[in-house]
Amino acid sequence: IFQYYVGQRFSDIEKISKDVIREHLGVKYCVIKQKKNGKKAEIQLDDAAIDILEKYNYELPDISIWECDRLIKIIAKKAGITGEEIVRDQRDGGVKEIKKQRWDMIGTHTTRRSYITHAVANGQNPTTVRRTTGHTSEISFNRYIKDKDVSFIEKSIERQLEEAHSKNQANNN
Repeated sequence: IFQYYVGQRFSDIEKISKDVIREHLGVKYCVIKQKKNGKKAEIQLDDAAIDILEKYNYELPDISIWECDRLIKIIAKKAGITGEEIVRDQRDGGVKEIKKQRWDMIGTHTTRRSYITHAVANGQNPTTVRRTTGHTSEISFNRYIKDKDVSFIEKSIERQLEEAHSKNQANNN
């Protein structure tokens, strides 16, 4: 869950500790160097992320990516994420299509994709999201956005209504 709130790869969340957390104008954030590409990621930490860090005294549990993926799949299956997907399997210079259960396709990297998709759908500036995730290429960043899963227009309408409601409340006070 923590990985979803920060949008980082599994290999990078272990770098987020009390030592790297800063605060500016009451907002907590951290800057880390990503393991895969050595790029800087600037991560604003919302209350949910801070709550998780505090729960573990800023030392997240030591778990392997394989064990984490295994547990995610168990949870996804128990949550009723069902259905089959046809995926392309590339091995030995060939490509074949195979059927996989949806729950079996979910793993740690799904949280990163979900973070990006939801952040953009909720109106965050894509450039800011890219700085958080460490993407320098718009093309690679856009591959993460799964817009078939989220109604961007509905999210936009919800944001506009929330902003209008907030303005009305402010004017009435």
